[in-house]
Amino acid sequence: MICLDAFPCKNLVSFATTIATITSDNDKELEDAISKLNKSGGIIYIDTPIIHVSSKSPLKILSGSIEGGIIDKQQPDGSYPVIEFTHAVSTNSRLEISGSNQFLKYLIIQNSWKGIWLTGSKNTLEHIYNFDSGFQISDNAISNTLNYCYSYRNINFPNFGANDSGFFLKPDSSQTVFNYCFSFDNSNKWWDVNDKEGDSSVSVSYLHSACWNNDNPDVFTGKYDYDNNRHFR
Repeated sequence: MICLDAFPCKNLVSFATTIATITSDNDKELEDAISKLNKSGGIIYIDTPIIHVSSKSPLKILSGSIEGGIIDKQQPDGSYPVIEFTHAVSTNSRLEISGSNQFLKYLIIQNSWKGIWLTGSKNTLEHIYNFDSGFQISDNAISNTLNYCYSYRNINFPNFGANDSGFFLKPDSSQTVFNYCFSFDNSNKWWDVNDKEGDSSVSVSYLHSACWNNDNPDVFTGKYDYDNNRHFR
């Protein structure tokens, strides 16, 4: 058993082989590594400040039930690598996880159209910082766990800020667990969950999670940043 931090502890023995360590801003190298993961499982490490993705097609992790994972390594300045989609302006730009038993940790997804699209089952996403598109869980995704995930500053410009939530669960997904997850500064909803009734839901669990400052035009139009001389890009 290999434990990455105190919580959670996941059995990584069966796919502990490192299949690639990416050390430069090379999206082709990342795509090739994901192709290997899809065929045989294994761990991809990202050890470079940023990878600019240029392909207009999704980055797809679709290895079926073969266990695999992507883990970012902390950089000397304390930051973690960013997967940046600015150069891939397309409605398909996203990280798509349609396989099962995948483990993703310390990824920062930025400036993609759909952010992270989770359609597989029994996956664990931990310490994922998504910025600009949100998390979508759909297409019969079952038993996925999100630990310490952050979704913020998401905005759908063509729709004037509508339809961009921090976390979006479609009715066909179930048994999703959010643990220490946070949704803030989004142009639409914080958690857009269609199957919740009253104060309980049999298919979604929220543990130690919070949301704030969503659906605030001063934030998602940039007025707040402009007034306070804050510039992120």
